[in-house]
Parts: sequence; structure tokens; C-alpha cells
Amino acid sequence: MFLFELEDPDVVRFTAIVGQLKNEIDSGNIDVNNFTKDNLLDYFAKNDINLDITDVYNMIQKPPLNTLVKNIQGDKVVFVGMDNTPIANPDQSQSQQVVQQMAQSAMK
Repeated sequence: MFLFELEDPDVVRFTAIVGQLKNEIDSGNIDVNNFTKDNLLDYFAKNDINLDITDVYNMIQKPPLNTLVKNIQGDKVVFVGMDNTPIANPDQSQSQQVVQQMAQSAMK
């Protein structure tokens, strides 16, 4: 389906803005790790789409926004493809690897 085939121009514009947001995320212009629901509302407002948070909660369950936003947890927007697990401290990961290697050496 092409955008010009849709009847409602507001839906066409919203779909285009969601695509623009996805492109900015893919290019690294937007930090998805620190993106809040207020950032999302501001992004849409800057593009002349005024929504409240209730609208966003409803819209993330339907296309096109559900292809980009997976969930909103508290104040944070979780995008599709983001890993929900916290990023481990690199020093802690190295320590765990050293302990595992020592344990394996001790078992030999």
C-alpha cells in the first residue's frame, strides 16, 4: 500500500513522521536508551501532531507506531528491537569472566 492510497491525510502525515523517527533512530541521531515519553510527545509536537500520553498508549498498540515502539515503561520509551536487560558494567563482566576461568582451572 502506498501512502497516497490512504484516505485520511492526518494518517498519512503521522505515518510519515513515524517513518522519519525510525530513520533518525537508525542513523543514531536519537539516543534510544534515554528516550522518554516526554521526548516522544515533543517529537510529535515539533511535527505539528499534538498528542497526549493516553493517545500514545493507545497508538502503540496499532500500526504504524507499534512497529517502532514496543512499550512504555514508567517514563522510558522501549523501542522494538531494544533489549530490556540492563547493560552490565564492563568491569563487573570482566570480573565474572576471570572468576569463571579460575573455577575452570581449579577443576582441571
